[in-house]
Amino acid sequence: MTKKPLTILAALILVSSLAGLANAGQRNGFRQGQRAKVRTHYQQQKEENRGFRQTIKELEPQERTNAIIGHRNRQYRKNISFHETLRGENMTCLTERLSQNSKLNDSQKNEIIAFTESQYQKRKAHRQQQHNENNTFITKSGNATGLSPEDRKARAKEHQKTQGEENKQFRQTQRKAAQDKRQEIRAQLKENYSDDS
Repeated sequence: MTKKPLTILAALILVSSLAGLANAGQRNGFRQGQRAKVRTHYQQQKEENRGFRQTIKELEPQERTNAIIGHRNRQYRKNISFHETLRGENMTCLTERLSQNSKLNDSQKNEIIAFTESQYQKRKAHRQQQHNENNTFITKSGNATGLSPEDRKARAKEHQKTQGEENKQFRQTQRKAAQDKRQEIRAQLKENYSDDS
C-alpha cells in the first residue's frame, strides 16, 4: 500500500520538475531570440557604415566630420528606438514571469521591476555619455590640423580602446548589481520560509 503513494509522489515531483525545465527552456529561447535581434541589428549597422565610409572619401575634412556626426546621430536615434523596443519586450516577459511566481510577494516583485528599470536607465545614460564622447572626439579629430592619417587612426584606436575598457567596467558593475539583487531577494525568501516554519 505504501508503494502507491510513493509512486504518485514521485510522478508529481517529475511533472513539476519537467514544468520547471519547460519554463527555463522558454526563458532561454526568449533570451536567445533577443540576442539574435541584437546581433542582426548591429550587423546591419556595420554594413551601413561600410557603405557610408565609401561615400565620404572625397569630402573635405570639415564636410566629412559633419557627415560622420550626422550619420552617427541617425544611428544613435535608431539604436535608442531599438533598445526601447527590446526593453518593452523584456519588461513584458519579466512581468509575465513574476506574475506566475508564487514565492515572491508583491513588494518583492515591484522591487525587481524597479531595479530592472533602474538598470535600464543607467545603461541608457551610459550610452548617451559614450555617444557624446564619440561626437566630441570626432569633432576634435576632424578639426585638428597637421595630423597625418596614421596619427588620426592611432588616436581613434586609443579612443576605442578607452571606451571599450569603460564599457567592460560598466557591464561588470551592472552584472554585479544584478547578482547582488538576486542574492538579496533569495535571502529574503529564505528568511520568509524560515519564519513560516
